[in-house]
Amino acid sequence: MDRSLRKTYWIVLAPAMAGFVLAAGALQSGWMAAGTAAGRSQTGLVLFVLAAACAAALPVLWRAVFAYRQKGCRQISESALLDLPRRLILTALAAPYLALLAYALQVPCFYAAGSMLAALYAAYYHYPSRQKLRHEKRLFRVS
Repeated sequence: MDRSLRKTYWIVLAPAMAGFVLAAGALQSGWMAAGTAAGRSQTGLVLFVLAAACAAALPVLWRAVFAYRQKGCRQISESALLDLPRRLILTALAAPYLALLAYALQVPCFYAAGSMLAALYAAYYHYPSRQKLRHEKRLFRVS
């Protein structure tokens, strides 16, 4: 279970990491012009709110919906529980892509930094470690 989740995690996260490396290289080499952030504050705000929602708010919502659906069950199958972390990973790791978009569009520094913090939080908190998966199995009484 944890091996497939880690594989999903890295498959989703690796392109965003590569995109940051390429975007930073393009900015340093002059291929991507350093523009002004004058008219991009609305875009930056939208990207920041979306990144924060994907990193923190939506995973809490998915977990609450899952717990509500399973509240009467004595035991849950492992395949049913596997869908929850996979959904959390896919939702949360949209934040690095939004941060990459904010970096590429060169939105104001406040929004770009907020999007980056949301992306770092999502990548750190939603890593499928063995301890975390063991805790969730115990919490939801997986058979």
